[in-house]
Amino acid sequence: MQTFSLPKTSSKPIPALGIGGMPFSRPGRDLDESISIIHFGLNHGMTLLNTADVYAPSAEEMGHNEKLMGEALRQWDGDQSKVIVVTKNGITRSKDQWNRNGSKEYLLRAAEKSNKELGMVPDLLLHHRIDQSRSFTEQAQAMLAVLNAGLTKKIGFSNIKQSEYEIAQQETHGQVSAVENERSPRYRSDVEVLESCTKDQIAYLAWSPLGGENDAKNLGTLYPEFKEVARDLEVTAQQVALAWLRTHSNVLVPIPGFTKIKTAESTIASADLTLSNDQIALLNSSKPGNGSVYPS
Repeated sequence: MQTFSLPKTSSKPIPALGIGGMPFSRPGRDLDESISIIHFGLNHGMTLLNTADVYAPSAEEMGHNEKLMGEALRQWDGDQSKVIVVTKNGITRSKDQWNRNGSKEYLLRAAEKSNKELGMVPDLLLHHRIDQSRSFTEQAQAMLAVLNAGLTKKIGFSNIKQSEYEIAQQETHGQVSAVENERSPRYRSDVEVLESCTKDQIAYLAWSPLGGENDAKNLGTLYPEFKEVARDLEVTAQQVALAWLRTHSNVLVPIPGFTKIKTAESTIASADLTLSNDQIALLNSSKPGNGSVYPS
């Protein structure tokens, strides 16, 4: 798989596509099967593993996905030194509620736990969701403290707007090394942050790049332009969508999730797709969907 260099994000090669870990922690998933699918992706060049402490079957199992990703990497017989491990902290769970905690004390504690679950210091640790009960300046400073504590090699932020990106870069003295925001045929209004990441040459990780499970299954119906291009290229609308996203910026990395080898194969094949200028213009003209998959 094609790779590119973004030294501000990682000293390791950045792959065209990463592996979104969230689906592997759905209730009832077989761990060995999940590991084999992760290995399949790694063997085909998807050398960015994206996880979060909150990806878990239940509140009692926080860290489940991090532990799975760490174990999958340790069991892999490829060059582990080239794999970029990304995790996220800042969301808390109880039996019936999801909350946010952006305090310095919590983020330091959560980062320590993530190191333990992963069995390593992550390449990137991102602040997952903004805690609206405290200032974003405080949260940006807290992430700098996490970096200075040696609990991650680089820091970044997820689900942020342009104003927050600017504050984050200011308060961390330019240490923001990646952003993970939503971008897909369904949701593509995040223009300013993508432009800033492109200007600063740091990775923009596109979560839910197919717009969630329903949109992914019905992409060709919901967005006819993608179906038209797919028909011309004799590929799937989903493959076209992933290739189209990568035309938006030379720092954008889609991080799709999948739980079957067949889907992984199709996803990997999309990295070799080349779209013409006319095809890109047609896809750009398509109408976005109904907002965010997981609104802030």
